[in-house]
Amino acid sequence: MQTILKIGILGLTIILGSCKNSTNSKLIETDNYSEYIGRYSLKKDLVFEVKKEGELLTLLPSFWGTAQILDSIGTDKFTSLLHPRMQFEFKRDSTGKIISLTSTGNNEINGTALRLINNEYEVVELLMSGKINQALIRLENSSKDFSEEQIVNLGFALIKIPSKVHNGISFVSAFESKYPNSIDLQHIIGLGSLIANKREDALNAFEKAHLIDPEKSLTKSSLRLLKSPNASPAPADSWKIPFDLDKLFQTPSQEEIKNVWKDWKSRDLSLKQAKIEHKENVELNNCRYEIRIISHTVQGSKHYGAVLIPEGAKLKDSPIIV
Repeated sequence: MQTILKIGILGLTIILGSCKNSTNSKLIETDNYSEYIGRYSLKKDLVFEVKKEGELLTLLPSFWGTAQILDSIGTDKFTSLLHPRMQFEFKRDSTGKIISLTSTGNNEINGTALRLINNEYEVVELLMSGKINQALIRLENSSKDFSEEQIVNLGFALIKIPSKVHNGISFVSAFESKYPNSIDLQHIIGLGSLIANKREDALNAFEKAHLIDPEKSLTKSSLRLLKSPNASPAPADSWKIPFDLDKLFQTPSQEEIKNVWKDWKSRDLSLKQAKIEHKENVELNNCRYEIRIISHTVQGSKHYGAVLIPEGAKLKDSPIIV
């Protein structure tokens, strides 16, 4: 399929009805996608995972929260369905085997990624799966030397993901003896510990950072937050909240509530300019659907949503899953 949509805000996905297994129906031919499936290493700390989801081909870079749906635009060439500026081209060797993947259109992931051998995982993949010890062993035995900056960046990327915070703390902590004067390392441990609600560990990390360099603003503000005896007073010209917090959290008066209701009622939240941008049939987990990309405007802002309608669904007789 070739779908070029200029999408601003992707709204929501609606699934109508229930799906009846369609193994007896004619499936859409997508077997050619199978040869692209695999993992591709772009950098030491970035891997593409290409998967087949039903009849869709998707690509997920390390630390990205959303996979890109790939839309075929030619032989071995794809574009991101939602971000057409992003282009992907698979490269073959002389025998026709896929050996690499070149990405363009996004500076964060531009370049050529080499296809990885199955069952041989990069450090970043092991970290994401929580296999910290294996990641450290792989790092120690790897010919790819990770710098202090890359260690810190990996740790920071991990602590930003709620389910990976502990992985990030454990990983970065393993390098304290190697980089004893790294204030950035202590900052990652401190911030991660705060996120994990381990205030004593956070205080310990920021105290270490204070010994390395007592003038860093992040160290100073964190020690004040944690009420450390080493905390320095807030600067006289530091930013202050421009309103009274006690007044902010007071119980609203009836007049204030009335004004809020009046404001809400005056807003025009009606849907305008509804339009079906694109529709086609797809196969997901052995179920056939019609997918419709629908746009509309509310208060002048354009929104998009996807509606999946199972084959055989009846009008006004199908439950809705949002």
